[in-house]
Amino acid sequence: MDNWIWSRSIIEGRCPPWPCPKCWRGTLSLRNGSLNCIEHADSRRWRREDGWEPDFVSYIFTAWAECGNSDCSHEFAISGIGEDRPPVQEDEEPGYKTALYIRGISPPLEMFKISNACPQPMADAIRSAFQIFWIDGAACAGRLRVALESLMDSNQIPILRKEGGKAPMPLDNRLKIFADKEPAMKDHLMALKWLGNTGSHSHGVPEHELLQAFEVLEHVIEELIDKKSARIAKIADQIDKRHNPHHGKTN
Repeated sequence: MDNWIWSRSIIEGRCPPWPCPKCWRGTLSLRNGSLNCIEHADSRRWRREDGWEPDFVSYIFTAWAECGNSDCSHEFAISGIGEDRPPVQEDEEPGYKTALYIRGISPPLEMFKISNACPQPMADAIRSAFQIFWIDGAACAGRLRVALESLMDSNQIPILRKEGGKAPMPLDNRLKIFADKEPAMKDHLMALKWLGNTGSHSHGVPEHELLQAFEVLEHVIEELIDKKSARIAKIADQIDKRHNPHHGKTN
């Protein structure tokens, strides 16, 4: 996945080249003239108050985007908030600029393409995380934890403690059991679990950390579910077998 496109918002009437989750061939672009940005009612009232500053201005906006693939042309409704902010870097032009922040896209976008082989409960949890990425970072991290629980379920890792019979087994224990079968993924899965814990006990998780977690999760799916490395190794061996006269021979 390309993290940089998810850390950007609508700028000067253009949206980043987000991939279309319907066809996965086209990217989104804003429909001409569809961006409607208005100053919030409270913001307009604050202009009459003493001590008002441009930093106090806030906006709400809506826009329409569509897939650039002519065979798809799927449409998306976008909404969010905005503010006027001063230059934050020395090389920026002087003066306030309007910055817009996504708060909702319908139908939801997907940060990466989920494998068709992914267990449905796990895929549903990931899509739920995608949907609330711009709305609630803590809840988004929590949905990734749910995705891990679903992954453990699909691999028949026990849900209940042996000694208790009815007491749920903590995710930490389930991951350690699973790591005995897939040790290479232990650190990846534990990192996602800890992020999920943070989401459950905090008011927010930074967007850049959520994007990093999505990238790790995409890799986990490729390795554990799609068996990408094993598949590539097999292809490489087949090529070597056909073209290397010394295939299978030891030096």
